[in-house]
Amino acid sequence: MNGYSHPVNPATLGSRFGDPKRKAFHFGDDYRVGVGTPVRSIGDGVVESTPQHRLYGFYTTVRHPNGDLSTLNQLQRGHRPAPGTRVQAGTVLGYVGHPRNDLTEAQRNADPTWAGCAKVDAFGNRISSGPHVHAGVQRRGAWINPATVITRGVAAIPASQLPTLALLPEEEADMIPIRLDGKHIFTLARGQIAHQANQPMSTFVRNVHAAADVFVEVDQGHMRALLDSVGVPQGVVNYGNGHVLNPESGKYEAGGMWNWERQLRKDTETAMNRNVAETSAAFHQTQATLAANQAATLTAVKGIVGGDVDLAAITAATEAGYAAALSKLTLVAKS
Repeated sequence: MNGYSHPVNPATLGSRFGDPKRKAFHFGDDYRVGVGTPVRSIGDGVVESTPQHRLYGFYTTVRHPNGDLSTLNQLQRGHRPAPGTRVQAGTVLGYVGHPRNDLTEAQRNADPTWAGCAKVDAFGNRISSGPHVHAGVQRRGAWINPATVITRGVAAIPASQLPTLALLPEEEADMIPIRLDGKHIFTLARGQIAHQANQPMSTFVRNVHAAADVFVEVDQGHMRALLDSVGVPQGVVNYGNGHVLNPESGKYEAGGMWNWERQLRKDTETAMNRNVAETSAAFHQTQATLAANQAATLTAVKGIVGGDVDLAAITAATEAGYAAALSKLTLVAKS
């Protein structure tokens, strides 16, 4: 084995294994991340248990092929795979919970984001001061320092866990919250994507989980696969800053939204404007051609008669001649 993957962004590491500042020995590493952050399996294996403990809260354990047991604590109650589920590195095992130390016991039990742990341990020490995930690794029954085996970056979420929106019935194809590269948040549905820039990410994630919705964290590769699955063109998202193309302005915008209705409206407007411009150009070209032909005819007539020509008089005489001829034809027809 080449080492396990971090369950969340390694830059968020806080209290470490054996932290001397703690009164009791710390048997793992803590990652201080926001409520609702997807917590991924550190490696392939089988989910062994998903219990609740007064110290660890809701947690998930995975038995790995080499016999190691990994545990990820302080999760929310829902969205955890059942025991016996085969997982791989990157599989979402749950979402970061909140200790909710400010709530009563009844309120905590009713809060879907509660991490499931008690407020204090047996010695009166606060168990958790804020949202985080605790990662521990057991080898041959003993806790080991996770830093010695968790040496790889965060693994991508397996394609099997990504929402297959294209297969959902129309009435069930709701907007699904997406976070790209841990920093850009979107809502995605069939034929539509919107960049969420009008609220802090923590507020957005909390609202998502308060509604018991599914929140998906993806890298760019999985994002491209998701866009393909819902019929959204690849070019509408700027992966650098998360901005989305606004069809009406033609610019990538913070908080921008792209969908087929807006794109078709813009395409129709562009086509109509192009047709008007082409028709106007053709009309002016026809006028210019008629004027040129008229000038050429006048020049030719001048050459024949050897002097100036009253074009209006010729036109009037021609029209009078047509009228006289028509009158004769009418008389012949009557006789």
